[in-house]
Amino acid sequence: MDLDLPFGPWKEIASADWNGIPTGIYANPEKLLLVVAFPKEPANGNGNAKPSPVPAGKQGVLVLLKKPLFLEGSAAGVEKFVQGQMRDLSLVSKVVDKKHFTFVLLEAQPFFVEFRKEELVKAVKEQYDEIKSLAQLAFDVARSYGCRARELGETEESVGENLLGDPMMLFALGGFKTKKLFSALDEKKAVLGFSPDGTQVDVSPSEMQTTLVLGGARQGRLGALQVCVENLLVSGIPCIAVGESDFLQGLAFPNKTAFELEKAGLPRASGFPLKSYALGKGFYIDLRRVSAKSFSQLFLPADLKGVVEKAWGEASLSGLIEKLEPNSQKYPAAKALRILKTVERAYPGVFAPNSVEELKNPWGEKTGRAVLLGADGLLQALAIECILNSLGEPKEGQALGIALEADVSKLPAALIASVSSLQNKVFFVLSASSSSDSIASITPTLQIDVLGEGSEAVVAFSGEKKRLALRPPFSSGGSS
Repeated sequence: MDLDLPFGPWKEIASADWNGIPTGIYANPEKLLLVVAFPKEPANGNGNAKPSPVPAGKQGVLVLLKKPLFLEGSAAGVEKFVQGQMRDLSLVSKVVDKKHFTFVLLEAQPFFVEFRKEELVKAVKEQYDEIKSLAQLAFDVARSYGCRARELGETEESVGENLLGDPMMLFALGGFKTKKLFSALDEKKAVLGFSPDGTQVDVSPSEMQTTLVLGGARQGRLGALQVCVENLLVSGIPCIAVGESDFLQGLAFPNKTAFELEKAGLPRASGFPLKSYALGKGFYIDLRRVSAKSFSQLFLPADLKGVVEKAWGEASLSGLIEKLEPNSQKYPAAKALRILKTVERAYPGVFAPNSVEELKNPWGEKTGRAVLLGADGLLQALAIECILNSLGEPKEGQALGIALEADVSKLPAALIASVSSLQNKVFFVLSASSSSDSIASITPTLQIDVLGEGSEAVVAFSGEKKRLALRPPFSSGGSS
């Protein structure tokens, strides 16, 4: 049967009882693949299981969207492309009439929903948005390795037929995990480290809601911060990181000491998709996203704060100056203008509307990619305030992580209060040299007390405390 769902029509191209699960595979005009799998119900009378193609009542159905891409490039480039992926994908290599074809199948997060039209529609729409982002990311990563990734709809009909015309291959690629997914559709856990007896310690996304790294030497805290950011990304949670050094730039590159990961039985070393912007170079402080009080406390004497606050509301410093110009004959306004123009010369091009897509639409990205925004020194607190105030209300079913390299205990009290108020809306990865009253309002779901410069730490989550060695990072650490 065909399916009447968004982005259709969805034509059934194969169906079978695969691995004990009745499974159908559907394709739409874009050549996306929709895997729909139903559990079995007991048959009346003999107790044997039978497929239920149209389950009744509240029976569940597994919905999984895949997007095939045709990949062109050298064998070395393709290998690097695959190593650069942290999400599930399938790589298919076929030889037809002595011609070599390579395909990549991107996979959205599976949904197990009640078998109702509205639930299926919602699942398909969310997976479609996710797979669209995954594809764009794959195009970018492929280009960086000298490869070319194309949608099947952009290739010759015969190219797509080499993949879609083989039903057995479609099931091997589309249905092979359905049994496992039916039995374990819980939160995806990530490896945090290993206990003294070698037991692997995992954490779930809910346990990483607010992570606070404390104590130890700065290098040790940065290492723990890196592992925690990686765990959000591995769990499919995009992360906006604010760095005061180049350390987190290393997220883009694989760990050079890959043998440490192999020794621990962990996945291979891999960098993560990373966009990087510096303050004034792609990333800006939009004055509409910071309070007049925060700005005035930083740059103006007490007697001039009221002058600027009355004119507040422009995105750029030049706009604020222009707004004050008509009052320049008055001494307070003239004095404030001189200071603002000095600030503008000291920080040219820093105060302006943001063009970073992840700040314009922070909840529009679902995949595990990172954005690094560099901000240090005097403007760091304003930059962080701008980012937090750009988030808006979270979208249903979407997650976002915020990682701050700065010592959170040294941030202004109002900014710490903002972090505290957002704890249930975003995932935080925070660090501080020590616990203090200034951060008492922050209640971590995962606390990591680093011991010295190495990987040893005492962690507390889910009501337990454990001593462990943090796992080696998948990516490389930059300079701190």
